[in-house]
Amino acid sequence: MALVMEQLYQLNTEVGAFFFFDGAQLKDRESDSGNWSMTDFHKEFEAGTLFAFQTATKGNFTLKFVQRPLSDAEKKALVAQHTFFYKVHHGRLYWDNGEHLPCAEGWDEADDDPEGWLTIANGEYKVTVYSQDWFTMPEGEREAAGDISHYVVQFEQFKGKSAPAVPQFLPWLPPSTSWYNYRRNESPQLISLFNQHICMSFDKQMRLAEWLEVSEKKAGGGKKGLLGGKKGSKANSWNYTISTATLELGSAKFTALSLGTFAFPDTTWFWTWHNPSSQKLTPENLQLRKSIESIGTKYGISAFSIPAYFKVDPFLGFAINEAAADIFAAITVGELGFDAYYKLPFEHGAGIAVIRDERLAFTEKKPVRRMLEIIPKTFMAITVPNHKEACISYARAYGLKCQEEGDTIKVNANGEELAATFDQLNRLIDLKASIGTPA
Repeated sequence: MALVMEQLYQLNTEVGAFFFFDGAQLKDRESDSGNWSMTDFHKEFEAGTLFAFQTATKGNFTLKFVQRPLSDAEKKALVAQHTFFYKVHHGRLYWDNGEHLPCAEGWDEADDDPEGWLTIANGEYKVTVYSQDWFTMPEGEREAAGDISHYVVQFEQFKGKSAPAVPQFLPWLPPSTSWYNYRRNESPQLISLFNQHICMSFDKQMRLAEWLEVSEKKAGGGKKGLLGGKKGSKANSWNYTISTATLELGSAKFTALSLGTFAFPDTTWFWTWHNPSSQKLTPENLQLRKSIESIGTKYGISAFSIPAYFKVDPFLGFAINEAAADIFAAITVGELGFDAYYKLPFEHGAGIAVIRDERLAFTEKKPVRRMLEIIPKTFMAITVPNHKEACISYARAYGLKCQEEGDTIKVNANGEELAATFDQLNRLIDLKASIGTPA
């Protein structure tokens, strides 16, 4: 049976998001990568062929479609809302958890699932999605409300002259007041810190890899860098001893302080010093706790002082939550002046150790050329929310001033110039440099 208005439905999502569309309008996406709907949805939103939002986590959620104002009880349970523009072309709309979106990796045909379609008249609609937290209400009021749902999707005829603005990221609509408050009050600051530090942090990662390659050649070991190698005692591998804060990379040894661990399956982060075995940590590693918590105090971000495993989704959203280890590492390296970090991979996640070592100190004589090399590598390796903020902060980390000319920023050093151009969503669309004779 097809979906109908005012009925309560349930659907599971493994990607922490829901999508609404008619596959006939998305044929041009059949050759695109599977994550386009999470990161490159803007033209569909603008054209009214897709709307979607993040739930903040995986799991089962309830939803109902309506063509009426919210009830008094629904208004009281309201957490967040977002309005979209959508055009119905064939008298129907499909509610999806991501499994039926066209992409190069393959997809399930929505037409094979007749129970997933909402019947609705053709036309242009203003669609508002409301997330609701019923557990902030007294139990009696909650029971009296009847068929409560995590989401209410409201359809109204579109009568405006201009459609709602297209968001840079999928709207974040958790059915939880506490999660929403984390996202609204702390997440922007945390993500901004990541933007500010990621390019220089990645630069330092590359310098560590370069140093290791030279070191291994001198030692007669392998020619490849050791970043991402396997744990063990042979060349091109790593070993970490937490009780002495010693990191062995091939034949090289570093003092490296354990920062924390990230588990992929449930997207949780855990600061090392809250582990029951933290008595094994060195005094310097225990002191790192105070420094990390001071970052949280300085910027008003509670994630830096949570004394247990915690979900990163409320702070980061689903677009970048799987990069949590790199995010906390990059911020630590940038805020506290470490020379690099090393990711310690394990079966379902990764640990982070941060390194401060004078052998990795550097003075960059050709910053424009270095930036020209590092910026595209950074954005290819890691999802960075705001490319423009990242590039400006990277230049400033080298002590350079940025000159803004419309959508382009220019940086000059030693007679050489770097020009980076961004789109309206602050994504890098062009990077070029005017340089002299190669060094």
